[in-house]
Amino acid sequence: MMEWMTGILVCMFALLGYIYLGYPAALWIASRVSRRKPPQTSGESVPKVSLIITAHNEEQAIASKVANVRGLDFPMERLEVILASDGSTDRTVARFERMMEDWARAGGSPNWDSVALRSQKGKSQAQNEAVEVARHEILVFTDAGAHFDPMALRSLAAAFSDPSVGCATGRSTYRPVHGSEAGTSEGLYWKYEVWLRGMENRLGILMMGSAWMLGLRRNLFKPLQPTEGDDWVLPLRTLQAGFRVVQVDRATVYDDVVRSSKGLFRTKVRIISKDYLSLWRNRHLLNPFRYGWNAIALLSHKFLRWWAFAAMLLAYTLSVSMHADRIGLWFFSGQTFFYALAAAGALAESRQWNSPLILKLTSAPYHFCVVQAASAVGIWKACTGRAEAFWQPIREVGTADA
Repeated sequence: MMEWMTGILVCMFALLGYIYLGYPAALWIASRVSRRKPPQTSGESVPKVSLIITAHNEEQAIASKVANVRGLDFPMERLEVILASDGSTDRTVARFERMMEDWARAGGSPNWDSVALRSQKGKSQAQNEAVEVARHEILVFTDAGAHFDPMALRSLAAAFSDPSVGCATGRSTYRPVHGSEAGTSEGLYWKYEVWLRGMENRLGILMMGSAWMLGLRRNLFKPLQPTEGDDWVLPLRTLQAGFRVVQVDRATVYDDVVRSSKGLFRTKVRIISKDYLSLWRNRHLLNPFRYGWNAIALLSHKFLRWWAFAAMLLAYTLSVSMHADRIGLWFFSGQTFFYALAAAGALAESRQWNSPLILKLTSAPYHFCVVQAASAVGIWKACTGRAEAFWQPIREVGTADA
């Protein structure tokens, strides 16, 4: 019995190694030898764009968003700005409309409109209704808290000059975080995520986008269900329609990281519950015999990572049972030390300890465990029909819900 327990334990660690080290290493090697060319863009005039800003009670953020749009290096006569308010109960809509009217009086403004749902129906429904009034060939979805680099929208739109491109996403970046170890860890984790997406983009197997900046051909859009996220479902649909999903590195978009682990947990649960359910509905995409490397990328980058918590739980359970064995003792001791650091990180955050040494040692393990716990809860919600359709932007001091 000890032999098969050891075998399972080794397999669990091998699986975790593949998810977090093996797959990224394979991407890096493949991207170095690949001769695949990036999407071709032309110097011709950019296509007409409908920029859809989704918001729920974003009275403070919407002013900054409009100012950001005004600063874009983009031909305003080819731009349409639409606010999609998901049942906002504050002055989000009124403030947006007033600022757009002021812009129109000053001259040089784009066409604009606002769609205000009377009650909160979810981000997806707000986007559906905004698309119904959109008039241009390229849809670009964004959040109120996301800020574009001046050249970002022009660069993103230019990607669609390649007829094979159906969906284009910006390169998302967190703003620097000070005084928050949870925020710093999430920022580092996001850099790792963006790096993975960059490698997949080079290989032509990118299967996801960023809700901060996501472009889509209008003829590829189909109404989203309440529990479907645009940054996940629209790229999947693009693949099924025979078009490419690309990340445009020059289209840089910024947002603030959630500072607290509590806020991070809530955000991850909401996103994972929706994305897991959407992938399950499209599980045929996991068939490598039909979708090739795209299926392998989906399986490795998302599906297996979401289930990593189960491998960790099984590995630790086996280690506890095998701690009397020398090999089992090593596995048990290493994992116990890691989880002790995570527990210390939770204690440090709750007690607001500011020791740099303690925070540096404990924040990464704590953040990793928070994400794993969120995956477990998110999958449970998806499997029990409780995927979260509603959203509530998390506005901690200086932060925004990503």
